[in-house]
Amino acid sequence: MLAGKPAIEGKSVFEIMHKIANVTIQAPSSIRPEIDERLDDIVMKGLLKSTDDRYNDAAAMHKALTDYHTPKPQPAH
Repeated sequence: MLAGKPAIEGKSVFEIMHKIANVTIQAPSSIRPEIDERLDDIVMKGLLKSTDDRYNDAAAMHKALTDYHTPKPQPAH
């Protein structure tokens, strides 16, 4: 949704499953350059092949997205 198209496309469920297992997924910013690098990193971590490398659970990904969306306080001048 972020890039405006599915991360994996195929003509059949078998082709899609093969791509999920064997093809590197494109970062959303490679399709839409205006996507922020930090958001790209969050999405790509959620799509890693190894479950050990992904977020531990939906709550961890939710926290990463919330932290991304919450403005950082600016230092006083």
